[in-house]
Amino acid sequence: MLVVAPASDISRLDWLTNDEDDARSDAAERADELADAAPTEDIESRVGDSDPVKAIEDALRTFAADELIVVTLPDEDASWLEKGSGETALGRFSLPVTHLVVES
Repeated sequence: MLVVAPASDISRLDWLTNDEDDARSDAAERADELADAAPTEDIESRVGDSDPVKAIEDALRTFAADELIVVTLPDEDASWLEKGSGETALGRFSLPVTHLVVES
């Protein structure tokens, strides 16, 4: 199992200036928390691109997934980079995709 947390909780200014350190640190914490909560020992966690869909694409280049589980906030609560990413993933990837929307 692979958990990828995109570094998407970032302002437009920070994104434009490549100041992603805080977003990457937060994403690493989220990925580790999810990996620790998973019911398996065979799991890896990593930080992905700030664009959630690109983070999935990047992960699929190195991890042969059978299925994708995309977890997002509702679009009204999502960051500007995360809005619509669940729906985009449903239409873009040839793997089975489950999109879970969670409250913050």
